[in-house]
Amino acid sequence: MSDNVTISIDSLLNGLSSAPSNPSIFRVGDHLRSINPEAYDPEIIAIGPFHRGKHHLQNMEKHKVRYLKLVLQRKEESTVEIYVTALRHLEDRAQKCYAEDIQLDEHEFVKMLLLDGCFIIEFLRKFQNLKCRDEDDPIFQYGYIQSHLLHDLMVFENQIPFFIIDSLFNMIKIDKGDKINSLIWPLLQNGIFPLQDLPEAPETQHHLLGIVHDLQCSSFAKRLSHIDFMETENINSAIELQEAGIAFEKSESDSFFDIELKNKSMIIPVWEISDSTESLFRNMIAYEYYLTGSPQRYVTDYVFFMHCLVHSPEDAKLLRRSGIISNFLGADEMVYRVINQLGKNIIISDKFSYSNIFHIVNIHCGRTRNIWMATLRRDYFSSPWALISLLAAITLLVLTIIQITFAILSYYYLDTLACLGKAFELNVRRMEAIQQLDLKSDDAEKSGLSETSVYLIKNTDAGLDAPLLEPPQNEGIMSLEDSSENVKRGIVEESSCFSFNLFEGIILICKWTNMIQAVCEMSQAVCKWLCDCLAGGDSDNCIQETS
Repeated sequence: MSDNVTISIDSLLNGLSSAPSNPSIFRVGDHLRSINPEAYDPEIIAIGPFHRGKHHLQNMEKHKVRYLKLVLQRKEESTVEIYVTALRHLEDRAQKCYAEDIQLDEHEFVKMLLLDGCFIIEFLRKFQNLKCRDEDDPIFQYGYIQSHLLHDLMVFENQIPFFIIDSLFNMIKIDKGDKINSLIWPLLQNGIFPLQDLPEAPETQHHLLGIVHDLQCSSFAKRLSHIDFMETENINSAIELQEAGIAFEKSESDSFFDIELKNKSMIIPVWEISDSTESLFRNMIAYEYYLTGSPQRYVTDYVFFMHCLVHSPEDAKLLRRSGIISNFLGADEMVYRVINQLGKNIIISDKFSYSNIFHIVNIHCGRTRNIWMATLRRDYFSSPWALISLLAAITLLVLTIIQITFAILSYYYLDTLACLGKAFELNVRRMEAIQQLDLKSDDAEKSGLSETSVYLIKNTDAGLDAPLLEPPQNEGIMSLEDSSENVKRGIVEESSCFSFNLFEGIILICKWTNMIQAVCEMSQAVCKWLCDCLAGGDSDNCIQETS
């Protein structure tokens, strides 16, 4: 028994290669694949060994042979012998690029490399130059086939080593000055990752997906080399950041990685989200996850950044209105779902690319004043209804204060003010009566009447309940001038502390107190009803009740 164990272990040890391989093409693990398995599978064509043999991909095999024939015709060659010979020298190196054993013999493996490599080169050539396309080529007659092919060429499991493509291209090309990167450039320019300027080719070229990834990230990687990274934190959603005073602006940068924070404004390049976005980014994330030798995961960090910003469809709507998200899916809910799905089960870089931005944002949001402002915007200014509710509550408070004030005035001062008003009114009447009687007294004196007669005339014509003048002291009756002066002096002294307009206004207010209280009570009822409706969020039912 022990001999069998020894033999078994020895055979395993002997089966190991002398040096560990450094694979660059993997099958995606369940921790990533489980979120969206279809994103990691090709749709119409198998490139490489992992999906070879699937029934729904067999239709494109004849197109691979057709494209190889076009290559031979253009080169005026009748056999593939020189290509097969060249690939046999690269076979062992190519097999080590795969993370698992290939279930193909060496002949089938070389055949696969030749057909797949020539197809990719010919497709990219036709994709770049319209003149190279044949009129009867079904791949370019139907647009949906091109979109499916572009998707499949960016699937992480659907790759062959890039040095195979490069070797075949150098054998196939007509012009010796042509380079393979000139074929990849239109692939970027026409929708995968739109760029304005062609970046330098990366030093390490694993496969087509890796080339596209590295071309897109190269400029951003150089900028990060001059940054001191902070400890990884998290940030609030876009809506919450806006409430805290941070604005969002669209950047004109040609790389969507170039996110900046300037003067409380987060400047983010445009991100076009379409049907192919989730699959493309998932495969980029998978490539970074399995890539060795690099501590940075640029796409993963970017997705995590956007995942932090977009916690709801409202966040997606805010970024769309700011010009940051270009939505080709339709509803903001769909954008939210894509970003939410992309952010699951991902592992960001140890040196998170946006750690400095996160740190500054959290310092800003942690200030007490900004917290208060965020709470105020969220609770009272998040919508027109919330603002109306706040104004209604303020109005209710003011009306309540007015009602209490007039209730106090009515209780303590109404009787006193009424009496003072009547006294002042009586004095005014006396003043007017004296002014009217001055003329009559003058006429009486001119007629030779005594002071007593004048006294009687004034009291009789005044028509008042109490005499305006006392009888003259001389012969029982005071002189007319002395009596008139006494009355006028008393009136002036009694009324000097009051203003007629003031008393008249106070009396008017007192008379209207009950009516004002009734209006206040009715306004309070309306405001309470409005606040209840808005606080409950059922504004439609409130409107129906009113009608």
